[in-house]
Amino acid sequence: MSSIVQSANATIKKQLEAERKTTYIYVAKQARDIENQKNERYLEAWGERIYQREKQGL
Repeated sequence: MSSIVQSANATIKKQLEAERKTTYIYVAKQARDIENQKNERYLEAWGERIYQREKQGL
């Protein structure tokens, strides 16, 4: 295999690796954001329950 082909293959391999890493980071960030939204909704509901109990004098 010529050195040009080897160099091109190495460049492509590096680019694919960078894209794969970027994809994993993106997916991880999306999962984190979804989890944060779930936590936020849970905390809002929890706060609302406490507020309602306090309002009712419980």
